[in-house]
Amino acid sequence: IGSFAESKRVHDACVRAGIGIFGGGRLETGIAKSANAAFYALSGFTDASDITPPIEYLESDIIEPAFRVRAGICDLPNGPGIGVSVVDGTLRLYEQERFVIGTI
Repeated sequence: IGSFAESKRVHDACVRAGIGIFGGGRLETGIAKSANAAFYALSGFTDASDITPPIEYLESDIIEPAFRVRAGICDLPNGPGIGVSVVDGTLRLYEQERFVIGTI
């Protein structure tokens, strides 16, 4: 659909119309999976959603805590923001180029 804002509008329209929703993703890191899992926790998502843990297709994920699914259920992270932190060392395993703009 393009964004969480647009997805939320579709979600709300489906809820008003009494239509159940399925959430699906792609091959993503735990950053996107964590954000999607939080979004899929909205009341309109009545059907099982596709939230395969990244460890199924990546050597290791780039976040802590790791995104996990047990018996078809995932725990939503409870840290600030989307609840996870990027592990820079693991991120570097997957980077192809790095651009530094300014200083931090």
